[in-house]
Order: sequence, then structure tokens, then C-alpha cells
Amino acid sequence: IYLRCKLDILNQRFTRLINQFNQRRIINASLDGSILEPCGKIEANRLVLSTLDIQIDKNKQNSYAVFRSFYPVRMTFGDIQQDDIVELHYGLTNFLFNGCEWCLKGNIKTRDKFSVIINGNTFEFRQLDNYKFISEELKKRKDVRITSELIIRTQWRDIKQIESKVNDVLILLSLAQGNWITCLYKDIYKEQNLVKTELIPGKTMPFRKCPPLIDAKHFESCDTKTFLETTFPRYQELKDDLGLNIVIEYSIISKMAPFLEIKYLLGAITFECITSYLSDYFKKLKKYVNLSTLRSKILALLSHFDVTYKEKELEDFIKYRDKLVHTGRFPSDVNPLEAWIKLQNFIDRTLLTILGYKGKPYINSAKGFVKELLI
Repeated sequence: IYLRCKLDILNQRFTRLINQFNQRRIINASLDGSILEPCGKIEANRLVLSTLDIQIDKNKQNSYAVFRSFYPVRMTFGDIQQDDIVELHYGLTNFLFNGCEWCLKGNIKTRDKFSVIINGNTFEFRQLDNYKFISEELKKRKDVRITSELIIRTQWRDIKQIESKVNDVLILLSLAQGNWITCLYKDIYKEQNLVKTELIPGKTMPFRKCPPLIDAKHFESCDTKTFLETTFPRYQELKDDLGLNIVIEYSIISKMAPFLEIKYLLGAITFECITSYLSDYFKKLKKYVNLSTLRSKILALLSHFDVTYKEKELEDFIKYRDKLVHTGRFPSDVNPLEAWIKLQNFIDRTLLTILGYKGKPYINSAKGFVKELLI
């Protein structure tokens, strides 16, 4: 988030500012209480000076300080009480999907949304009005774009619990789509009036044309809805014990990485990361298992969660992982692309099984990206 502020270069404070900037000192600032049109206030408590843009011409002097905020910037246009019913609109990046539900926009009937029930709350995912153009530009430019909104109605007093659920849902949605999906703004409406806006400095990653793990075309069934409603309870149960938010992030980054060697190594880190939690997890369960080697840890993980796998998958993974870690290259007799696709599918099946998704449809990368039931 950047804030661009006009400067008065004749002010003594400007001279001190430019001296500190030239000394490469970190310059902190805040913005609070400024009036917004038609009426409102902006609050940015923690800003850092990023650049100075000084321009002088004959007619006028235009100089600007550009500040960067690594924390939310809030704008308030009205009051909210604890018992008020509010509608939250979260702006989501890089989420491409076809809707499962029909709605009317004016006189036009369109299928641009789907709804999921999460712990008693309805999470509605809706494409933006210019979704078709945005999605085409996103695929072409491979950058970061807000494509849709997540809409939730709730009491204001429950906002903290809702925020936690939203973060968990976005992690799962990123796993399902193979692209990093995050939230960059939150609009809060009361009685259809905008009362608060929050700009969120979220982590973003450029869009990649990675095949999804869960089909979001929704031609026959609403697989994304099924996925979220099935996996959310299990994710919340295990996320801290197994570090699932970090593990899932590594699995997504491995798919987005540019080179096969990096993809494979990040995939290996995904396995090593989740198995590093097993010692404490099994102690909590009062279960005693051999965890002396990476192979024994992975075997313990697969056995405990009843993951379906072939012995050769594990043997090949250990062999290729060791070779890459020590030499930076795949074994000479191995097809790197084929090895990576098999590992990707191995990781996908493991994570889906841990999340309780057995018996549900997913995209099998090892079989040419066909849709089938997870066994």
C-alpha cells in the first residue's frame, strides 16, 4: 500500500526530511483524522518513507513524499454498534471460477456465484461485474488482480471469529486452485451503506496457469463448495498440530516455481515440513512411532492418516530428493518432468487425505489431469 502526499518545500520540516532521507535513515510517519469526501476519516498508523519526488518549474512547485504501509489502512464513514448486522465484502485476488448459482443482474440472468456454509456462516463467492475482462487480462499478463468478492453477513461483535475463518478458507481455496489467493480489501456495509473500508497489505503471488487440484469450472457439480465444506473442519482441527498453513503454502509455491529442480525441492520441503510436526503431534496423541529418518517419518504420516500410495512412489521420492539436495540435479536416467508430476500428485493425495477428502473428486495430475475420485 502506497500513500502519496504533497509537500511544501518551503517548510523547514521539508529540509529536515530530505536531510534524513539522504542519510538513508528510516523515516516513520502516520496519517490520522484527515477528512474524506463526502465525510469520513482515514487512519494509517505506521508508514515508512519510500521515495521523494521533487519537481520544480516556473509556474509551480510540485513535490511529493511517497510512504509505504505494511499495515492496514482504514477509512471510516459511519459508526457500527456491536449488535449491528453488517455485510462484509472481501476483495479476492487471482480466484478464477464458474458460478454454481443463478442470479439476476438487471434483466440478465447469470451464473456468477456459489455459496458455502462454514461453521454456520454463509460464505458467498461472487465474480466482479467485469470478471470476463479481468480473467482474460490475468491469464495474459500473469500478474495480480482482484477477480471476485467473498460476501458474509454477520453481527459486528463476531468480526474477529469471521476474520479467522476467512484466512483459513483462503488457504484451502489456494490449495484447491494451485494459485495463491489472498484478500486486499474489506468493505463493510450497514443497511446497504458503506461505513468502513480497510486496505489490507496481503502477501501476493503472480498468477500461474497451474492446473487446479479441484475443478472450478462447475459444469456438472459444485466441486469447490464440496471441497471447502468437507475440508474446513479437519483443517481447523489439525492446522496448528501439523502446521498446515505453512505446508500448503509450500505445496502451492512448488507448483508455481519456474524450474523443475526448484519445484521438486520445494515439494520435498513440503513433506519435510509436515513431518517435522509429527513428534509433538504423536506425543499429544500418546502414540510412539519411529521417526528417526525422513523415510520413517513419511511412513508414519501415511500410515496414521491412511493415505493410499505405492511403495515405489516413496522410494523414488527419497532417491530423487537426495540426489537433488546433494548435486542440484535429477538422476541421469530420470525424466525430470515425469518425476515432478508424480511427486506433485503424491503431495496432493496426501494433503487431501489428511483433510478428510477421500471419496470426493479431484484432478489427478499423474493421469493427464483427469478428474476422478480420491481413493
